[in-house]
Amino acid sequence: MDLELTSYTALVSGSTAGIGLAIATMLAQEGTSVVINGRTSERVDNAIAPSPTPHPAIVLAFPTMFN
Repeated sequence: MDLELTSYTALVSGSTAGIGLAIATMLAQEGTSVVINGRTSERVDNAIAPSPTPHPAIVLAFPTMFN
């Protein structure tokens, strides 16, 4: 399905697990530039790790809680 979202950037809150990750993945597959965030660097790394190569749609990935 082509949702014609290639010219958009999305910030998906809670995008390292569950429905947030599912939404971020779907948007990236549709060509949307996606900002991934989560509570820790480890969660962010795990969320983007399944891809063997960096996904071109993920423009920024960062933890939102700092110690």
